[in-house]
Amino acid sequence: MALLAVGLVLALLATDLAAPSGDTLLSAFSPFKQISGAQDKELGFRVHSGPAEPQQQMSGELGMVMAKCIGKRASPLPVRAALDGITLVSLVRQEHIVLLAFEKDKFLTPDFTSLDVLTFAGSGIPAGINIPNYDDLRQTEGFKNVSLGNVLAVAYATQREKLTFLEEEDKDLYIRWKEPSFDVQVGLHELLGHGSGKLFVQDEKGAFNFDQKTVINPETGEQIQSWYRSGETWDSKFSTIASSYEECRAESVGLYLCLHPQVLEIFGFEGADAEDVIYVNWLNMVRAGLLALEFYTPEASNWRQAHMQARFVILRVLLEAGEGLVTITPTTGSDGRPDARVRLDRSKIRPVGKPALERFLRRLQVLKSTGDVSGGRALYEGYAAVTDAPPECFLTLRDTVLLRKESRKLIVQPNTRLEGSEVQLLEYEASAAGLIRSFSERFPEDGPELEQVLTQLATADAQFWKGPCEAPSGQA
Repeated sequence: MALLAVGLVLALLATDLAAPSGDTLLSAFSPFKQISGAQDKELGFRVHSGPAEPQQQMSGELGMVMAKCIGKRASPLPVRAALDGITLVSLVRQEHIVLLAFEKDKFLTPDFTSLDVLTFAGSGIPAGINIPNYDDLRQTEGFKNVSLGNVLAVAYATQREKLTFLEEEDKDLYIRWKEPSFDVQVGLHELLGHGSGKLFVQDEKGAFNFDQKTVINPETGEQIQSWYRSGETWDSKFSTIASSYEECRAESVGLYLCLHPQVLEIFGFEGADAEDVIYVNWLNMVRAGLLALEFYTPEASNWRQAHMQARFVILRVLLEAGEGLVTITPTTGSDGRPDARVRLDRSKIRPVGKPALERFLRRLQVLKSTGDVSGGRALYEGYAAVTDAPPECFLTLRDTVLLRKESRKLIVQPNTRLEGSEVQLLEYEASAAGLIRSFSERFPEDGPELEQVLTQLATADAQFWKGPCEAPSGQA
């Protein structure tokens, strides 16, 4: 599959669709530009959490800003808030999340593009992308954000009868506001989540990028005791928890800042609509934290997906806040099988949930900024632990989640074909047959060769998918 992904990526990058100036190529190997255009291409390696350790995968996409969607998705953006003076630093100052010394000296206004994807090559299709993945580059050079609009519209669509773990009175509201609230969360997560926060660094000459005498750790009340030495990065220090920890921080920023009226106004929500967006955004995160248990492996005591682990951690934080903010109640479904209900008290989001999330977000940022690996691991792995201790009994709930889980959505991607000077778009029915046909017609000229390569790769990897009793000698 890796070779096939590379082939598709190279094919899409070789296309010449007469893109206007502003076309941006983003790669792990070349400088990136913070320029928006009508067409967007990305190619590079991404770090993903695997069953054993983080893995790197080659992936790429080709997408475009659809003119009919510009007013809806590309105009009310958080980046516009930065241009209007409502920067992250000003929000931090108003909300007192952390001392300003822990924010970047200069907030690098990010580029934001909302795209409809023509093709995405990789093992999965995300809802949004923040690049580059290297936090040290984000600190100094800036970053680019992409929201995949047609992916959001399709992959996150929900039918009422398939909605699990919600109260009946919440379901209609959830369906009405899930997509708009998720747009808000993705924008804040990618722009102001991944784009915020300063790493305290001592360079190769011994110089610091912070004032050792005046900067105080708000958690201890003392001067800063740890930082990143020359050659150290966020990923090298925090290693196996770095990806999930950072996703959790970005998700927390999204939840926290969506409570700010000015932020929601930028997205076009005011009054009762804004309150519904907040409620559904928080409710969606709480439900996602429960659904995340599917991606926990009890036998190995580890998480298989960074974002899911992050959402479970946030669920734990909000449950810990108490006062009835979040409750999870085991029930029996109409089919007589185990079920559960998640409830969020919307009247307690601001008085209880906001301060709890503020304390947690402050700790996440301070530990990240100071490179405090032992403190960061203790905090994060503590919240990420899955046990059967009451009152939640998460291991038992995991069985219920697996019992009730919805079939994974499959996204059928179109193809293009050049007929004379015209580019024809080939679309397929939303079915397994359509998915197979789309895939088989993607490489008409070298299909047999690719099939042979895929077969060889599958055969070589087959040993890893066998049960312990079937594994070859020495592989169990």
